[in-house]
Amino acid sequence: MTRAILNANIGKSLYRTELSGELLEVREQDTYRWFHYGGDVVQAAIDTSNRENILLPVPQSMLLFLLWQKTSLQVLNLGMGAGTIENALAKLPNIELTSVEEKLEIIEMAKQYFLSPTQNNIIHQNAEEFLQSTTETYDVILCDIFFQQRSPKCLYKEDFYQNLLGKVNSSGSVFINLFPENKENLLRVLTASRAFFDHVTLIDFDDYQNIVLILSQVALPNKAQLISWNNLPNKLSNISFKEHIDNMYCVPVRTIYR
Repeated sequence: MTRAILNANIGKSLYRTELSGELLEVREQDTYRWFHYGGDVVQAAIDTSNRENILLPVPQSMLLFLLWQKTSLQVLNLGMGAGTIENALAKLPNIELTSVEEKLEIIEMAKQYFLSPTQNNIIHQNAEEFLQSTTETYDVILCDIFFQQRSPKCLYKEDFYQNLLGKVNSSGSVFINLFPENKENLLRVLTASRAFFDHVTLIDFDDYQNIVLILSQVALPNKAQLISWNNLPNKLSNISFKEHIDNMYCVPVRTIYR
């Protein structure tokens, strides 16, 4: 079985509950386990025989920073979900990860069915409120907080990107998983984010409507550099980033007229 056929109608149900008026369900077939919430779209999936292996391309692409960030890293993950990012980074000694998840029921589900037992440092809080209240800064911020195939309202607000800018280190980067309903919504996100970040890169996907937005105050390595590093033995040898690198598109650097 491949990730392409995981859906809400195969395998067996391990857990079902109603959360905020929507069905939250964990399903399993063979060694694959996944969940859906508020619809039939698979939100996250793991191979229970190898929990560190990220199966789905969107969270894979959000680990692209591992190709160029080599020193000790403070990483913030807004919207933990099932914890696939947490599992993938668990054994990397140079990464200290803080995870934020708004719904306590999701945290409890992840701990029972998805997360490696050693995972900790999980904060139960709304992502926008956490950014407003924390005094910590991070080298990498990951943000995956959409629900029911919609991006939350905060992703269209300049205040959100101002808070992100204040919490990411000067040479750091922010990765945001978007599900733009149309071109106008994507333009709204780009307009709001460009008010604070000079460098913007998009990653699109052949089989998904998602777009991953990378924001930074410094230029990212170019595609040739990333491909060369991807061909080297890396700390997540089960992931090839080549397809994601090929699907990267840099928005021209904003020009400030004086």
